[in-house]
Amino acid sequence: MRHIAHADCCVRLAPQESLSASNAPWRRAFIALLISPSAVFAMDPMLSPFTEEAAVRNVNYTIAHYAGYGHGAAFVDLDNDKDPDLILTGSADGRIGVFENDGTGHFIDRSLTSGLPLRPASTGAIAADYDNDGLTDLYITSVGEPNILAKNLGGFVFVDAAAEAGVADPQGATHGCAWGDYNGDGWLDLLVVNRVGSGGVYGRDKLFRNDGDGTFTDVSFPNGIGQDNALGFQGVFFDYDRDGDLDIYISNDRMVCATIGWINRLHENVNGTFVDVTAGSGAGVCINSMGIAVGDFDHDGYPDLYATNTPQGNPLLMNQGNGTFIDQRDEAGVGFYSVGWGALFWDFDNNGFTDLYVCDMTGPNDLYMNVNNEWPVIDRAAVLGVNTPGQSFAVAAADIDNDGDHDLVVTNQEDGSPSNVRIYMNHEGQKRAWMKLDVVGKGANWEAVGASLEVRVGESRQYHATYAGSNYMSQNERNFLIGMDTADVADDLIVTWPDGETRSVKNLTCYNRWTIYPDEMLGDANDDGIVDLTDFVAFVQCFDGPLVPGCERMDLTGDAMIDDDDFAEFLVRYTGPLEDCDDDGVLDLEQILTTPALDLNLDGALDTCDSPTPARDLNGDGVVNGADLATLLAQWGTSGSADLNGDGIINGADLATLLALWGRTQ
Repeated sequence: MRHIAHADCCVRLAPQESLSASNAPWRRAFIALLISPSAVFAMDPMLSPFTEEAAVRNVNYTIAHYAGYGHGAAFVDLDNDKDPDLILTGSADGRIGVFENDGTGHFIDRSLTSGLPLRPASTGAIAADYDNDGLTDLYITSVGEPNILAKNLGGFVFVDAAAEAGVADPQGATHGCAWGDYNGDGWLDLLVVNRVGSGGVYGRDKLFRNDGDGTFTDVSFPNGIGQDNALGFQGVFFDYDRDGDLDIYISNDRMVCATIGWINRLHENVNGTFVDVTAGSGAGVCINSMGIAVGDFDHDGYPDLYATNTPQGNPLLMNQGNGTFIDQRDEAGVGFYSVGWGALFWDFDNNGFTDLYVCDMTGPNDLYMNVNNEWPVIDRAAVLGVNTPGQSFAVAAADIDNDGDHDLVVTNQEDGSPSNVRIYMNHEGQKRAWMKLDVVGKGANWEAVGASLEVRVGESRQYHATYAGSNYMSQNERNFLIGMDTADVADDLIVTWPDGETRSVKNLTCYNRWTIYPDEMLGDANDDGIVDLTDFVAFVQCFDGPLVPGCERMDLTGDAMIDDDDFAEFLVRYTGPLEDCDDDGVLDLEQILTTPALDLNLDGALDTCDSPTPARDLNGDGVVNGADLATLLAQWGTSGSADLNGDGIINGADLATLLALWGRTQ
């Protein structure tokens, strides 16, 4: 159990089991008393509030109140320009909101020309490239209407392929879903979570296996998905046991566990088949469960869970690293004890510690600020200006304006009336160091959905993973934005791809956006699968200095330097000819690497070797002899044809080269 941070002493809160929900006001008052005003001030001096800028940034989208369950949002790069575009659901007229980020953090409304059908009962949105055509697609969920599989045609135009793909699920009451490659075949599969019985009799949860040909197969039954016939609200693919494959957690509503068994469910991935391991795991909480946040809240290298609930309190399920979870909501001070929906683990202030944002249906939202990983964390939403009034349901994070910190979109209704979404721009995170990482995937999963990242700075550790669908009916920007506090570099980054491959990259500098490639892509600048002359030319441009963005493929040793060690590794992969045209015992590529002027025509050979009669036979008689020596001496000190090493002047180096070739025929 964690100790409570206090200015004068350490105190332990009673375990959550000993405090009933009726004592919620007492709990909050007790926690507040433990933190002196001076300690609170020390935690957040001069905090810079967020500013609400939806209208300023041209996002005008009114959320309607539908069935009391709200609507989601997704940040996704739809046009591959490396900034987050925005998808919104739930407008009164049924229009799906499609907003293009213009690169400055402002948006262009593409909704009316998107080709997406109207869905008045739309609920959530998740995004991934399901068909491996290089464009990220959308899955839009609905209640009582078919879900939409929006195939991206480019130019912010889509076509609904759900029916032909087999994932329309027309009888569902679908809310939060997720993409993930659960069977390791490289294709992204789809978890669809349904709230059975919502307004009628609707279908159960579904697991759709991607068959790699644009269609999916329902494999729910053999994997035990949807067999409890529960009221599902959110599902997520995540690797809870860190064994290299994706497991599933599902949030279920209505807390009728004793009579029906509707509890939250944890399904372990065992060699590509799911096994329900809820019993004994501690993750099977019996609550009115809505949203799920996934993240490493205590920095022990394992993903934790936060499940939102009605006023009985939100469980904080801390992963013990042994397949079990312990609810530590009260120790952490994040029990909430209101009506929570969407929730988000994030590092809003870039101090390297994970914070928590929670949407409230009946009161102001909370932002629990984590300072130095000391519990209880403190709600600073009011100070930071993100305690949205009204009914808030969903939240998603992205660096909208590319300034190095996470901004927010929150969907809500004020006083139960249709309201415009809120976009909160972050002004606190940019005070501290950061870096961004784009992890390139393998095969059809080029977006690396499901990849994880460990970051080490001194004794500090961070664990992150990419999720395509989490929070509540929503999705965050896919790349990694890492808060680095006062650090200049990350001592070590370890990326783990969904197939288990790992790669370590050391000494990456802050305030940069880096791309991390799997081993098979290193050295291959043009991504054609072959390391050849074109790639050598690119290597020369990056050689002999610290790594800079754009040269990441050439850092084959992963030390953030492009040097001789990388070139040695490059030559192992090189498929072109390895020649020594001047017979000086040094490969032409090695000479060109250090003196690019030796190969001005970029053919991988010394320019002095390109003529029919090589320049080393200076008089063209077919043999290197005294006549050539006479020619060289006659040109001594000039830049004539006897410049055998291409350094621009005829001197002792050229004489040495000629003498080394003495007597050789051409």
